Parts: sequence; C-alpha cells; structure tokens
Amino acid sequence: MTIDRAKARDRGDATSAVPKRRHDAGAVSAPRPRRLDIARFRPAARTVGLAIAYVLGACLLLRPTLTTTVVADDFQAPFALVVNSGPTLGDALSHGWNIAMTGAKFRLVGAEFGTLMNWLNLWVSATFDLPIDVVFNALKLGVFVGCAAAAATFWWLVARTHVRPVRWATAFFLTSTALFGSLQLHALWSNDPVQSFPFAGFGATAVGFLMLTTAVWVAARPSWRRYLAATVGTVAGVSYYELNAGAVLGAGVVLAVAAWAARRDRRRLVLHVVGGSAMCLVPALLLVVARGASPADTYAGRQVRADGAFDFLVRGLLGSLPGGAWQVSEKILQARPGLVFSQTVAVLVVVAAVGLWCARVPELPPADPATRSRAGALAAGGGVVVYALFAVGLQSSTVKVQDEMLGIGYVYMFYAVVATSVALGVAVVTLELIRTRRRAWPRTVALCCAVVFLVFQGTYNMRLHDLHNSIFKPNAALDNAWDEDVPQGERCRAIHAWADNPWPDYYRNDVVLGTDKAYRYYFGEAFCPSARRWVRLG
Repeated sequence: MTIDRAKARDRGDATSAVPKRRHDAGAVSAPRPRRLDIARFRPAARTVGLAIAYVLGACLLLRPTLTTTVVADDFQAPFALVVNSGPTLGDALSHGWNIAMTGAKFRLVGAEFGTLMNWLNLWVSATFDLPIDVVFNALKLGVFVGCAAAAATFWWLVARTHVRPVRWATAFFLTSTALFGSLQLHALWSNDPVQSFPFAGFGATAVGFLMLTTAVWVAARPSWRRYLAATVGTVAGVSYYELNAGAVLGAGVVLAVAAWAARRDRRRLVLHVVGGSAMCLVPALLLVVARGASPADTYAGRQVRADGAFDFLVRGLLGSLPGGAWQVSEKILQARPGLVFSQTVAVLVVVAAVGLWCARVPELPPADPATRSRAGALAAGGGVVVYALFAVGLQSSTVKVQDEMLGIGYVYMFYAVVATSVALGVAVVTLELIRTRRRAWPRTVALCCAVVFLVFQGTYNMRLHDLHNSIFKPNAALDNAWDEDVPQGERCRAIHAWADNPWPDYYRNDVVLGTDKAYRYYFGEAFCPSARRWVRLG
C-alpha cells in the first residue's frame, strides 16, 4: 500500500493517492450552498441604471416642450374632424382621403396619418380618461423619439457600411441628447414645429431620414428588389409631405456617388443608373402630376415668391441653428431669463449618463472592406446637407413664410429638418471627441460649452413655457373639462370662457360644435347646451 501511494505521488495523481471514504448505504451527502455571483450582474445593472438616468434627464429636457398648452390647429383639428366628418375611425380615414383629393393632392399619406392622429387623440382621451393635451403631448413625445431614432439609424448604417461602426444605442443616445437639448420654443411669435404641428414637422423629418437611410442601404448592396422597395418608400415619403422632396435629392447624391464608384462594373452601374433614376424620378413625377391636378390651389404656403428668396433662405438657416432664436426670446420675455434649477439638473444628468455610456461601451470592429468607402460616407453627409438646405429654400420662398418671417428666429416646418441635421452632426463630432484618447483638452472644452448651451436653452424654453401657459389658460381649462367626470356647470364655464375670446368664426364654430358632438358620441350627453349661442353661421 505504501509503494502504491509513492507511485501515485510521483505521477502527480492526487486522486489515486487519497484513500476513498466509505459511506453508509443510507447516508446522504449535503449539497454545497451556491454563492450568488453579484459581479455577473454589475454590467447589466450599470446599463439599466444609465438608461434610467438618461430617460429621466431627457424627460426633464423636454419638459417645457411637452407641457405647453395645446393651441392653434392642434387644438381645433380633433373637433373640426368630428364636425366635418364624424367621430368614428372610418370617418377619420374618409376625411383624410377627401383632404388629399380636394386640397394638396400629393399629401395622401400625410393627410391620412394626420387625421388618424386627430381621431386617436379624442379616442384615447375618452377611453382612458386622460386630458386631451396629455394625449397630444404623449404623441408628440413619440414623434420626437421617432425622429431621433430615424437620424440615429441613418448614422448607424452609414458608419457600419462605410467607416468605423457605432452601436445603435450610442448613436441614439448622442443624437437624441443633442436634439432634445437644442430644441427651441417659437410658438409665441412664429409657426413652431416644436410646440405645434409635430406630425408635419418632426414627423416628416423622421420620414425623410428613413428615406436617406434607404438610399444608403440600397447603395451598399444594390439589387432590383431593393430598388423597388426604395422607390415605394420615396413615393410614400413625398406623399407624406412635399418637404421630403429634399430627401429624394439627398438620396440622389448618395446614389450618384455609388454609381460613380461602380463605373467599372457594368452590371452594377446599370443597376444604379436605372434603379436610382426610378427611385428619384418617380416621386418627382408624382409631385408634378399632383400639382398640375390642382391648378386652383391658392394656399399661400404653396405659392412661390422669387423676390428676396435668398435673403429669407439665410434668415431661415440662421434662425434654425442652435441659439438662433435667443434674441427674439428675450424680446418676448422682455428680459434675460434667470437660470432654472430643474433644467440645470436635467442637463447634468443626461450629459453624465451619455458620457459614462460612451466611455464604457467597447468599440466595434472596422466596417466590411467590401463596402468601406470614405466617399460613400461623405456622400451620405452631403445628402443630409442637401435635405436641410432644400427644406429651408422651399418653404422660405413661399408667400406665407415670407410674410411671417420678420427676422432671424422666425421659423416654419423646415426648422425640424435643420435642427435634426445639426443635432446629428453634433452627435457624430461628440463621439469622435470621446474616441480620441491623445488629448483631453478638446473634450473638456467641448463638454463645458455643451453644458452651458444646454442650460441656457432649457432656461429660455422654461420661461417661454410659463408665459405661453399663462396666456392660453382658457385652452387648458377647456381641455381639462372634456371629461365625463366633470360636472356640466364646470364644462359650461370652461367653454364660455374659451369662446369669449377674439377667435375667427370658423375656429370658434369648430371647437364649440365639435366638443358637443364628440362628447355626445363618447359620453352620451351634451357638453354644454348653452354653448351653441357662440356659433356664427354664414
């Protein structure tokens, strides 16, 4: 036995050297307790914590925008839909079709989507017992998030295809922070896609960036099937809003560079030329035909005035840049506003969360050598620039915008395109600064400038928000009164107080008649029987 143990020790066989213990037949060995490995959950917990901090900070950044009282067409449109067509979903879809066929014939998709959102506003409010303005602002939040997501997807695909890849979450965090933090309220002096018209402004911009993304997707690996899908997408995008004709031009830049790169491959070149022509020319032909089918269109927003168009283009561009409306804001507020503590906290939380995320997430491997192309990346960036310039140029040349653009800081729907494009550029530059490890001072300077700007912009927005809500208290009271739990006496006080203001007759009629008709449909009783005395017919 001693010799066997010695041999086992020499072989290093520890199991053979140790004598086995004998167990009784009925004995049961106790299981060893397992220790919880907390370290495994730390990365996930850190990610969840950063995401929660980001969401809270982003909501605070958007607080001035998402808590302003609903006014203008957004306030009237749901009730006008009920008056002119009816309260059901079928009525809404029929109304959208009629708008597209009798007015702007090239906005079939946009008209249907807009009326659907107006119907959804009333339906959700009545079904879930929510104020109308809460539902509207929730939909607006979805539009902002969707717009940032569309721009981030464009960046993600361009980086993945042509340069150094970026994670989609990183692209979204940076793009949305730059966009949400730089938004400027203009509603007190201008047509404002930030406070109002979310589906025509940032909704259309989201569609436009998806069109640009489709162009990059097709150019990377072209096929007839992809070009067919892209052509359908561009037609739908232009049918949503004619502003997206600029996205078609931007897509043309991307496809032209792709065709030039494929000039030595005859099959690929023919594919790009034929498919790209269809993708860009079919929506253009649609616009021309639709425009010719409505020669009696006298809407000032679609009538072009060439005189002074370049001056208004410059005004529109400068007024759409970050901080471009601060001077007008101070005139409206009649003072330079003091800092708002909540906005300062929001900026610090969001910047810290995004910075920690970008610093901890590992980089991805380089792009596929088969599609890597600096020219392709530059073409994609050029497409965004073309889209933004076209949006400003198109609308700043119309009679309506020129009559209302009294200076720098007065904007229209083009603001959404420029603001999103600038936010995307800022996000790309920010990530490059974070990735640069050699010198720390550029990052420090950029971070300080970003924090100061975001704090000031949030302060301006919060002060304008307070002033706006103090002016439009009757709108807020009427929105809150449209609820089945509110007594009729209180409802009548709200509608009378609202109607006793200098509204245009058509506007007052739509709201007074629409609130009553919708209330009867959803809750089975009159909103306020005595409110009909405010109706002006003829």
